[in-house]
Amino acid sequence: MKIEHLIETLREHISLAENSRYCAEKGDEEKSNKYDDEMQSIEGYLVEELGIELDSYGEIYKLKENK
Repeated sequence: MKIEHLIETLREHISLAENSRYCAEKGDEEKSNKYDDEMQSIEGYLVEELGIELDSYGEIYKLKENK
């Protein structure tokens, strides 16, 4: 994965998180859940590709390797 692609992916995740929180605050749980599903898709992609976990608050965690 190129760094440009990673940056764009992270920006997309941030945007989805902001939209999800906004919709939740406005009481539109259906739309909020749609954004959450899209965020989880990105999170799964990052786990598979880079072995990192990203949460909805933008925190990044390195997955521990099994020894």
